[in-house]
Amino acid sequence: MLENYQIDQLRKVAESLTEARAWDQLPWDDAWAGKYPKQRTEQQVNAELRILIAKVERIMRTGRIEEEYSSIQEQQRMIHLENCTAISLFGERSTME
Repeated sequence: MLENYQIDQLRKVAESLTEARAWDQLPWDDAWAGKYPKQRTEQQVNAELRILIAKVERIMRTGRIEEEYSSIQEQQRMIHLENCTAISLFGERSTME
């Protein structure tokens, strides 16, 4: 259902979300000490990508987004998806990037 350029953009979103989650999970003491979080794995990125693809396809199929904000993680995903130029959650035309 999704084109390759749309999946590529979703992969970038998945990478961004998994990186942000790693920073959120870093203890404050480690952050203040200048430590960096563990690098995200390809498995984590692929898992997030599968979630994003399923979410986008569900929204495109049903046209409903009301139930897509059920948790903080879901809200973060939706904020990123709403900013994607290659995907339109609101029925507008997408653009290739």
